[in-house]
Amino acid sequence: MKQKSLTIREKKQAIKRLVFSTSFRIGLVGMIMCVLVLNVMQTAVVSTKGYDINTYEKQILKLEQENRKLDVQIAKHRSMVSIQERLSPLGLVNAQTPEYVTLVGSTMAQR
Repeated sequence: MKQKSLTIREKKQAIKRLVFSTSFRIGLVGMIMCVLVLNVMQTAVVSTKGYDINTYEKQILKLEQENRKLDVQIAKHRSMVSIQERLSPLGLVNAQTPEYVTLVGSTMAQR
């Protein structure tokens, strides 16, 4: 059996029947709905990520300010005035002019 080849007119009519068929329309509407649902889901995910990023940026700023405050406190505790204030409760006193001892007739080792 030989298959009958379709003419151009018959091919166009077959395509028109396919396009205007109910199953094609239902499939097309289904695909459009899937694309819309995926678009809405993606938009929701992106907006949630944006909110998270904003929250983290605020947290970073807060931690940077706290870090600067701690740097200032460290600088205050390292200052000479602060160190001297903390010496007296410990029973320590300031050093006076240092005296150096030189030994007379001492020998030093040489290599």
